[in-house]
Amino acid sequence: TRISFEVKDPSYVRIYVFDITGQAIGMLEDGYFSSGKYELNWNACDQKGNRLPASTYLVSVQVNGEFFTKKIVIK
Repeated sequence: TRISFEVKDPSYVRIYVFDITGQAIGMLEDGYFSSGKYELNWNACDQKGNRLPASTYLVSVQVNGEFFTKKIVIK
């Protein structure tokens, strides 16, 4: 599953995944990014490497304290 995001100014970025109930699944990224467009490939596994069931998930991208949330459906 691809997750695309853009960083307008060099920024600290965190990317989290939650299930549809708001339960945290894990953190995908936690670090400094230069300006630019990025694409992250997520294997639809939790932090322990377990494959997640088919469902809807929320990906929250935090850039400089601002949150952007995208819905992802895993089939």
